[in-house]
Amino acid sequence: MGFVISGVSHASRSLTNALVRHPLSLFSLGVVTGYMTHKYRKELIAVGTQTAVESKNFVLRQKENLGDFIAEIKEESDSHRNPL
Repeated sequence: MGFVISGVSHASRSLTNALVRHPLSLFSLGVVTGYMTHKYRKELIAVGTQTAVESKNFVLRQKENLGDFIAEIKEESDSHRNPL
């Protein structure tokens, strides 16, 4: 596994060095990135919106679960303090 990570790290370092040395390639990469972002902007916005909604729902579920857990702990604590 370390061999793969080392290879990827070396490849990305080589690619970065090539882009820094050749400003035209850096500019063309920016143009391509801008074009692709513009082309798929609706999909990107939809995915971002969906992710935000799912994140909000996740936080609300976790808050509810935490509240239930705390209530359960309080019930157990009260039952141990006041045995019948």
